[in-house]
Amino acid sequence: MHSYDVAGYHMRGCLEGLRALNIDVDQLLAENNIDRTFVDEPEVRFSELQVLMLWQAAESRYAKPTFGIDLALSIPFGKLELIDYLIAGCATVGSAMESLEHHARLCASGFLYRTEPFTHEGQVGKRIIGQHQHPIAVFPPSMLEYTWTLLISRLRGVCGSAFTPQLWLPHRPQAAASQLIEVLGRLPEVSDQDCLFVSAAQWELANQRYDPLLHKVLLPHALEVESRLPEPTFLGAVQSAIGFALHRGEPTIGRVATRLGLSARTLQRRLEAEGQTFQQQLEQVRSDLAFRYLRNTQLSLSEISALLAYADMSAFCRAFRRWTGESPASVRQQHRIQGSTLEPPAPPVADPTATL
Repeated sequence: MHSYDVAGYHMRGCLEGLRALNIDVDQLLAENNIDRTFVDEPEVRFSELQVLMLWQAAESRYAKPTFGIDLALSIPFGKLELIDYLIAGCATVGSAMESLEHHARLCASGFLYRTEPFTHEGQVGKRIIGQHQHPIAVFPPSMLEYTWTLLISRLRGVCGSAFTPQLWLPHRPQAAASQLIEVLGRLPEVSDQDCLFVSAAQWELANQRYDPLLHKVLLPHALEVESRLPEPTFLGAVQSAIGFALHRGEPTIGRVATRLGLSARTLQRRLEAEGQTFQQQLEQVRSDLAFRYLRNTQLSLSEISALLAYADMSAFCRAFRRWTGESPASVRQQHRIQGSTLEPPAPPVADPTATL
């Protein structure tokens, strides 16, 4: 399963925001073994591990519960480069949202969005759903707050205070209600899924910074940049679909095939053509995610087993021992001792008798 990555220009914008929060960026990079020349490479992309290390270290330095919100607000418009200017090149809130949905991969491969019709409080509109490569329990809460605050605050900046969407988060931000209303337009609500509702009227709000010439220039550039990004393979797409299904506790071939727009039989045939089975792919994704969660999070073993859709923790531990010859607890302890030198397990051989 592919790790997510974040575009260099977005990380450079984040680093500018961290400087505005009085965080020593040069020291932060040095302590996380990231060379400054790497940051300045025009088309560099930061790996999942690099992003999480920098984020956690910066949040620890900032030491305020509003880190994600404050960071989003500290990045001046234009510092996120291509994404900012794509917004400026759209005539309405709706067209900006559609542009971001279509070009999300330019910013980060692990944070995608899906738009669907929705009705909230009697108002017809659209709901934008976050579709993350990992379940939201794996990300620091501040990272979700940052992502949505960045989007809403930028749209409010170009469309005015009339833009007051309804945001749902899996937790209540630890910020004053007055700050949340000022930044987001209204208080977020708590839900098991992060998403944003925009009414039909607000979808048509005009972008006060609309620059049609800018859009005409930037769109071909965005498409050209996207064309240079690695195309996902069929097996990569299958593994991503399995990952989403695991988050919802439904890692069946039928559910995964539906997400890929295929029938279960067609998916099975295509996997056979690749010399693979669905069970092998499921085992691969589970083992890969299990190792990441053990290495990069404080999730308990029972929480990890639930995220991987095992019936119970003992089933997860048996599977993990089959993949690695060791228990999850011992692997986590090794990582704490050895740090980032610990390597993930080799791709497992699927056990046809393994159960959910």
